[in-house]
Amino acid sequence: MKLKETINNRKKQKKIRMAVLVLALLLFGSIGNTKTHTVYAASASVGFEEMATEAVTGQEMTIYLVIRTDESLGDFESDISYDPAYLEFVSGPACVSGGDGTLTLSDIGASESAEVRRYALTFRTLQSGVTRLAATGTLLAYEYETGNEMSVSSSTYMLSIADEKSMSDDASLAILKINPGSLSPSFEAGILEYNTSVDSNTNQLSISALPNDQDATVTVIGQDALKDGMNEVYIEVTAKSGATRVYTIYVTKESDSNGMLNLDGTSDIQNNKEDLNDQNLNDEGTEENQISDRMDITGENGIQAYKEDADTLILGQYQYRIVSDAGLVRIPDGYEESVLLLNGIMIPSYVKEGEEDLGTMLLVLENEAGEVNLYRYDRMEKTIQRVSDDILTVTLDEEVEELRVQLAKLTKKYQDNIERLGLIVAGLTMGLAGIAISLILRVRKKKRDQEWE
Repeated sequence: MKLKETINNRKKQKKIRMAVLVLALLLFGSIGNTKTHTVYAASASVGFEEMATEAVTGQEMTIYLVIRTDESLGDFESDISYDPAYLEFVSGPACVSGGDGTLTLSDIGASESAEVRRYALTFRTLQSGVTRLAATGTLLAYEYETGNEMSVSSSTYMLSIADEKSMSDDASLAILKINPGSLSPSFEAGILEYNTSVDSNTNQLSISALPNDQDATVTVIGQDALKDGMNEVYIEVTAKSGATRVYTIYVTKESDSNGMLNLDGTSDIQNNKEDLNDQNLNDEGTEENQISDRMDITGENGIQAYKEDADTLILGQYQYRIVSDAGLVRIPDGYEESVLLLNGIMIPSYVKEGEEDLGTMLLVLENEAGEVNLYRYDRMEKTIQRVSDDILTVTLDEEVEELRVQLAKLTKKYQDNIERLGLIVAGLTMGLAGIAISLILRVRKKKRDQEWE
């Protein structure tokens, strides 16, 4: 009888030991999982941006690989895939290598980039159609200060390439109207020169110009700030193919000296008209000389603005191309959108909020090396200078600062909770271990008591 009880007690003791062991493994396993859980502190998104508004076969075009982050970016690595039947890789930064459909971007030891970094990739378009570019493989982005890996997301970029031969070369107008006044002769698409007159109180001529081809673009030059006497207003129509046609309106503004004659008995207005009528036209009816050849386009303080194909260019000490996408650079806080008018061409710009003196404006320009940056245009100094980093070091507003403080508090609370959970789990483990030891001691004591009996 005692032997049977001894065997049963040993079986019970074995079961208790197994239960304690399983419980301990489960508890310690949960602690291990808590410690190894990865929390990414920052994230990055990868995409593509194209500078050109049109892509046609046979042209070189720049496509930017853009990384946007919520923390300062350091090293970055990625593969870039494209279809070599549509695109041929021409050039890129030194950290980009490869070709024939796959590029490898490995920017190791990179300098710090705040929020946005761009890599300019130049391709040559080979045939018309729709093709795609994508950041492929393992995308690796690291925080600059900590070296921690960021979580990375990417998007596919679809590019449509048109056949240059199929693009329209219609650069004519369907409608041309002015206010105040009327055109002489009446408007016809094939007539390129017109006359009109306005009174001495009119300083601006409103132009309504509609192209025959809806894909053509229209640029008006010289309709503002009319001076006494003869003025020239140019309406340049650029077809989708790049062909251009220029319509000219000669505007005579009346003044008190309107009837005054020169010593030879002619008026200044008459002489101006005769000079303008002497210009030769080519077989298509467009003027043989370009606007820049027959106009003294000095712009403002020697800075010139003019159109070249679909681009707007500024010529000062160096040549720049106007970039309409402000998302390619960081506009400092406290600046608002405005417009700079040079030679009748409207150029997007940025000025300080509430600034009455517009002597300094910020422009988004691409230099001759293909780099897009923010530039300061100084009317007094007659200069265009790249904006240094000091103006981009801006103070966060109260709302953003408050959000950052809240995030810091939530992060600390999360860390405190993790520590408390660890202490609780450790306490429970020790308590269970004590219970298990107590049970084992009781079983052993009972066993000894039974053996003595």
